[in-house]
Amino acid sequence: MPGEAANAGGKRLFSEAAGAPLAGRCIVARQRGAGPPPGVRRWTFVPDPASRKELGAKADPNEAGDPPCGERGVSPDGIQYIESFPDGPARKVLFARVGQDQPLVDENTLRLLSPPEASRSSNPASREKRTR
Repeated sequence: MPGEAANAGGKRLFSEAAGAPLAGRCIVARQRGAGPPPGVRRWTFVPDPASRKELGAKADPNEAGDPPCGERGVSPDGIQYIESFPDGPARKVLFARVGQDQPLVDENTLRLLSPPEASRSSNPASREKRTR
């Protein structure tokens, strides 16, 4: 949204996807593991302390379990997070689901790029859609 910080936008998108009851039980946490490259922030959503305690009491140690904060929060059997580029050219956040123990992609090469101005205006069909 205009004027919205990346953190606020990420929280808003998470809440919209997870729904109010689940989102209300989850908090923002830094992504664990290797640090991000310079200029990048990575975070995820984890259960709040009360929810964590409740989930821990009924967890089966032989099962990975469902993601405690839904499909866009921390995952018990994979690596996923929200990434922002606060100093980059695009005001966007990126949801990355990169795999399990060994990432399927090199996480440090992910970049958000602004589309070149020429490609946005060179397609007559896209100009027509924008003017309607």
